[in-house]
Amino acid sequence: MIEPRWPQRHVRLEPSRHRPAGGGVLLRQRHRWHPNARSLRSIGFDFLEGQCSGPIVSSHSYTHNDWGSRATAEKEDGGTWHYGYNSRQEVTSAVKKDAADNALPGRSTEYAYDEIGNRLSHQ
Repeated sequence: MIEPRWPQRHVRLEPSRHRPAGGGVLLRQRHRWHPNARSLRSIGFDFLEGQCSGPIVSSHSYTHNDWGSRATAEKEDGGTWHYGYNSRQEVTSAVKKDAADNALPGRSTEYAYDEIGNRLSHQ
């Protein structure tokens, strides 16, 4: 049986601000980390307008399984990737679903592995 791998220390990135080359709008990037692991829980980008943040440009929110592997990845549009794993925590499937939890045609993939973890197929 594989034991979960939890890190010895907690890593956290604070919000950072970026100004595009040549001027333009200031962009803020936010990271949130899983409290018990070095797993990214969410990342977001928004424009800074004056003293308040502006509209969200892009965001991703993540959930993780008990082993720390990514279980879902949600975008700001409500679409979500769902990931499946085998007993060795190798990704075996990825399915993109819309906000109503319907699988999107052509947006899924499956992987197969041999007994030592070499990927045999991808479809």
